[in-house]
Order: sequence, then C-alpha cells, then structure tokens
Amino acid sequence: MPSPKLFAQDGNEYREFTQVEYEQHAADLIEYERQNAIALEKAAARKTLLDRLGITSDEAALLLG
Repeated sequence: MPSPKLFAQDGNEYREFTQVEYEQHAADLIEYERQNAIALEKAAARKTLLDRLGITSDEAALLLG
C-alpha cells in the first residue's frame, strides 16, 4: 500500500511534504505512540493501585489534597 501524500500550507499555497518533513512526520507519529503507551501504562497502574486500596480516585484526591 503506498504512503498517503501529505501536504503543507505555505501562505495560500499547498505543497507536498519534502523528504525531511515526511521523516519528521514519521518520527512524530512514533513519539506520539510512545507517549500514548506510557500514559496508558500509568493509568492502568493507577487503577490497579486504587483497586488494591479499595478507594476511588476522588477519595485518593481528598487524601492527597
């Protein structure tokens, strides 16, 4: 499957991404996926901890606040 063409806007003109822009876009997507995976892991760890303690996130906020 060919890669979709991506475009950048320069003023009122649209142009296809340069090779450098395509590479940066690919790197940005990888970084986004990495950050998203980290956030999901943190959320799962937080939920596990709260379940172990038997409290809700609101109750935890009250205890810490």
